Amino acid sequence: MTINGKCYCGAIHWHVVGAVDFTSVCHCRDCQCISGSAYGSTSLMIYDPKGVEFSGDIKPKVYHAKSEAGRHTQRGFCPECGTVLFNHVSEGEEDEHWAMRTGSIADSRALRMDKEIFMKSKLSWVPIVTKADSHYIGMPKRKNKGPQTTIDETLNEGEQLKGKVPAEDDVENGEPEKKAKDRRRLSRA
Repeated sequence: MTINGKCYCGAIHWHVVGAVDFTSVCHCRDCQCISGSAYGSTSLMIYDPKGVEFSGDIKPKVYHAKSEAGRHTQRGFCPECGTVLFNHVSEGEEDEHWAMRTGSIADSRALRMDKEIFMKSKLSWVPIVTKADSHYIGMPKRKNKGPQTTIDETLNEGEQLKGKVPAEDDVENGEPEKKAKDRRRLSRA
């Protein structure tokens, strides 16, 4: 299954090359600051070093920093529209991972989060969205060389991940769901 994404202005496109290990909501202070919100929805956690491939008119701009956990991290974003696309931690083979941001996935509506990480920084008024056995004080360690879950296991029941970005007219008049459903019905007829 191919998983695609893009920045808001469409100048940068990406697709997952490696296996997706799990999906997560990150409550670390870094993600709170970068997202300007209560948490960072970092959907796709990919421990495969092949990771992600980028294409498009421009390349992501990369900001190098030390994470809250003290690791060197690269935060990628579009220099044109500012869309945060990824975090890439590359210190040590066991710890290397890509964290792709939910908002840049072509169709993230079908995903469900299966882990919440950095719960020690979770704001008290933010609801918990995963089961109690999937909460982590920090970042979960990779336990094996194979993926911990498949992308199909991170989908809501009965849904499929679609690799198509909704057309601009799907969001006109404030009715994106209705227009998208109408278009799907017409295309099946």
